[in-house]
Amino acid sequence: MGKSELQREVAYRKILDRIISGELSVEEPLSERGLSDMLGIGRMPIREAIRDLARDGVLEIVPVRGTFVRAITVAQIHELFDVRQALECLAAQRAAENGPTPELAEFRKALEQSRSPVEGVDIDDTYAVGMEFHVELVRASRNALLIEMYMPLRVRYRTLMRLARFYDQDWVMRGIEDHLTILDAVEAGDGAAAREAMSAHLERSYQSKIRILESMRTPNALSGSGGVLPFPKRG
Repeated sequence: MGKSELQREVAYRKILDRIISGELSVEEPLSERGLSDMLGIGRMPIREAIRDLARDGVLEIVPVRGTFVRAITVAQIHELFDVRQALECLAAQRAAENGPTPELAEFRKALEQSRSPVEGVDIDDTYAVGMEFHVELVRASRNALLIEMYMPLRVRYRTLMRLARFYDQDWVMRGIEDHLTILDAVEAGDGAAAREAMSAHLERSYQSKIRILESMRTPNALSGSGGVLPFPKRG
């Protein structure tokens, strides 16, 4: 990777991190100069990263108005989880049929530690571990086309971490238990059970995110029937 490509990748990751943290709001247009000053990165890599993030559905370029962080909507969550159900349930089944990879098996320790934290549950860290578990499970399918189709979804999935700050501990703990149930089925070689466990887990995850959006709806937060939820900056 050349220097310009590396700077572009760094800019992409840093902008995405600030979107997830809530530092960049959906309500304010982004500028190349502002992001360049904020991140200490030249404007050319920033411009390229903005284009890449728009391609990946994270940013939205609105003619005349400018570039904005794309709001999370009920419709977007529904579409994303429809696709995840199709891909990840198959991945779980194939991982069970083929046997877990060593990398997937290593997640048991991390998941069990998350289930019994010494100093309380760190929701952001636990959510991140869960995301990586899903990615490794897809890799464990050993299906190259499935993996190729799934990987671009990771960015859109990661943007939903903006909702993680509204999770309560019970939701987080249930997610950990779901992941362990899926892993149990994969390690037992039970493809049907792995598929069923993944489907149930994704349905619960979908419903929890919809409940968060619904609970935060206000007349000014909606746009049409999409259920747009703007996230204010963290103070």
